[in-house]
Amino acid sequence: MSEEILKKTNASLIYRLLFKGGQQVVGLGLAIILARILSPAEFGVIAIANMMIHYANNFTNFGLNNALVQKDNVGNEHVNTVFTIDFAISLFLVLVTLLSAEKFAIFFHNAAVGSVLKWMSLYYVITTFYHIPVVILRRNIDFRFLTVVEFVEGLLTSVLAIVLALAGYSYWAVVVASLVMPALVTVVLMIKTHWLPKIVLSNNMGELYSFGFWNFMRAQVNLLISKVDYFVIGRYLDIESIGLYGKSFELTDRAMSGITMPINTIFFSTFSRLKQDAQQVKQVFLESSGLLALVGYPCLFGLLGVAPHFVMSCLGDQWKLAIVPLQILAVACLFRVLLGLVASVNVAIGKYKVHTMLNVVSAVFFVVLCFWVVEHGITAVSYAYLAYCFVSFCFSFWLLATSVHVRPGELLKAVWCPLVGSLLMLSTVLFLRFFILTNHSSLMQLLLLVSSGGSIYLVWGYFFYRKGIVSFKIRGVGKNSL
Repeated sequence: MSEEILKKTNASLIYRLLFKGGQQVVGLGLAIILARILSPAEFGVIAIANMMIHYANNFTNFGLNNALVQKDNVGNEHVNTVFTIDFAISLFLVLVTLLSAEKFAIFFHNAAVGSVLKWMSLYYVITTFYHIPVVILRRNIDFRFLTVVEFVEGLLTSVLAIVLALAGYSYWAVVVASLVMPALVTVVLMIKTHWLPKIVLSNNMGELYSFGFWNFMRAQVNLLISKVDYFVIGRYLDIESIGLYGKSFELTDRAMSGITMPINTIFFSTFSRLKQDAQQVKQVFLESSGLLALVGYPCLFGLLGVAPHFVMSCLGDQWKLAIVPLQILAVACLFRVLLGLVASVNVAIGKYKVHTMLNVVSAVFFVVLCFWVVEHGITAVSYAYLAYCFVSFCFSFWLLATSVHVRPGELLKAVWCPLVGSLLMLSTVLFLRFFILTNHSSLMQLLLLVSSGGSIYLVWGYFFYRKGIVSFKIRGVGKNSL
């Protein structure tokens, strides 16, 4: 059974790495184009609306999607009961958003926020239909079709937003694209999984409700963390500041949401199926840590090194105040690369209650820190986020160590190769940036920095790949069986 699970995991990883990597490269180019069309203030309106919508949207599920993935015995009645609950809550949230949108516009001192919130409330209903077929594919560790669909969705969303922005629709270009494409993708996923929505309320939901509640609480804490910095900046600074901070976070988050987080969803499904075998879980965790570091660390270290050249040559002078926050957030994401994987293990093996309580402690720390330092600007808030990521990683890893007996030295051994290679790459980039390629506004110099650093990392990685130290396959305990 575990051999079959690992085979499915490896097949999904290949698709995830290829398509998500390509999506991020293409998406980055399209994001740069959009950033040169729209201003930081226009992005600020979108950032505030996204903050409110995505936080509220988490209430539509009440943590039950991951419960459907984690639990072993799940039938159609469970799936449709979750849909029924989600759908009822989503309609309620649409009504609440419509009634409160103007009040939020007043709170954030920007009239456009109200209109955008009203239209984006449709997102609640769209994602209710979207999540169920995704859960069905995740339970079966079948990420191939899902990965391709997500690639096409991301590409077409960016293209549509650019076309509308060029036509003069300002921030509405992003709003329309963010609603139209998920709706079309939802239809495709429903056809693929042969799932049709039914209004059902089952009485046999006890275990799912228990897991869902704690998963919901954990998700609330994670969403609070992901949005409180936006909230504080939007309330106490100005719309341009939140646009600058949002763009910095978006760029660093590409390595997370675009590559490592989608891979984490695969491993959550894998750990959920393997949770009875602690030794297998430990081995898969260590191997997957090395894989995530292999693809995530060079992106983040590279962004840290080329940030001034990237911002000035690609985004333009209007974004120069985003350079330092961008570098700080890149360092913070070095902890996030593995934090998501550690969380997947803790939740999948049933330690979700303790993990959630540790998340609450970390969240309180971050909230207090944000309110304390916001008067010093977005750079100070970026440092607060870095401190949170470090503390949260320490807490989560401690829980993992007590559960499956992973020692810090074992984790360091698992990631040392990509870590050292990324540091060598960064050293090369910094040397060139400070002593040779000093014109931050030159696109040609940016390309030279990227190609030089990338070549160093690829040569390093290929050498250890040939030695068998680096691998893109998860073998688990029974290595000879695969």
